[in-house]
Amino acid sequence: MLSSLLSAFAGSGRGESAEVVMQVLVGSRTLNAAIAENDMPKSMKALDQLQRLLRRVRTEGRREANKAEGCKRNSGSRFLVDALFLEESFRFLCARGATGGATPLEAFHFVGGLQLDAHTFVFGRIVPVAFGEQTVTRVRVSDASNITALARLDIAGIPLVGHIHSHPGQGPGATTPSITDRRFQERLEAGGHVAVGAIFARGGAGEAFVRFFAMDPSRFRIEIHGNNVQEIDQNVFRLRLADGHISSRNGCQISIGRGGGV
Repeated sequence: MLSSLLSAFAGSGRGESAEVVMQVLVGSRTLNAAIAENDMPKSMKALDQLQRLLRRVRTEGRREANKAEGCKRNSGSRFLVDALFLEESFRFLCARGATGGATPLEAFHFVGGLQLDAHTFVFGRIVPVAFGEQTVTRVRVSDASNITALARLDIAGIPLVGHIHSHPGQGPGATTPSITDRRFQERLEAGGHVAVGAIFARGGAGEAFVRFFAMDPSRFRIEIHGNNVQEIDQNVFRLRLADGHISSRNGCQISIGRGGGV
């Protein structure tokens, strides 16, 4: 039984750290010694510890394999986004984060879209969600709303192509993903989702900035169609609003377009 256990460990497909390998060797010696001493309780305990270690290695191995497969499948993805969608997304987030105070709250929405071919996706629809937590520096989607929104997309056969949220501060630097943002994106990619993230921040009067991101920036490219959008850095764009004034105190003071529902 020990030989089959170690064989399965060796075939887990991962380059294990020296610490994990040492744990296996120590556990094996403990098990062998217990068997030689005919100490059944000690043998069962040592065997249980080895099996627990193996299950952990296999779980991590599957996670790494899924992540690698997801990256391979999503490699070279192209996302088509129109300028009006970006403006409506920004206004939607402003309205959801408006408090009447000096600093707006963070806000978030998913994006449903179309898949034109194996590697081409279109940002098409704002998918609103309810928040379980919303502060100036953090927004968390409620579990129930998250499940409902994603289930509706799945039932309708509409792929999840993106997720967009707002950040406090102003200028392109304020669109940098946080550790929390990157971890969320990593979980999506590990689950095989093609979706990329985007973060908005306010600019000067009548403008905003948006950054698109993924764990590997080279695995996707963004194509913006329409006017009033300028790429200022890789996957970072300046958006000039067509008609409105954006107030840093009260969010958006003009009406929201089609982004009001799924």
